[in-house]
Amino acid sequence: MTLEIFEEIVIKPSFEKPVLVDFWADWCDPCKMLEPILDELVSESDNNWDLVKIDVDQSTEVAAKFDIMGVPAIRIFSKGELIAKFNGLMWKKDMGRWIDENLKLEI
Repeated sequence: MTLEIFEEIVIKPSFEKPVLVDFWADWCDPCKMLEPILDELVSESDNNWDLVKIDVDQSTEVAAKFDIMGVPAIRIFSKGELIAKFNGLMWKKDMGRWIDENLKLEI
């Protein structure tokens, strides 16, 4: 993914509703554990936010721009800006709470 594509699928849509970006890699076991958690949370979100998954091995330019040094790395964008970030794995209820807390600041 290029920075131009990132702009189209993350930054521009974030002006309509927040976009959570999951920076991941195929070789990352914690990333694989986080994937179903994020999929469940976005399906339960009442369409309040979108989820975009970015493979850091295929998107080195984007990963470098956002200083992604390890995966999984979660970033939330709203109104074109990075508003929250987290690195690592959380259980579903903790991840849901983190997302809700950060989105309350924006709604």
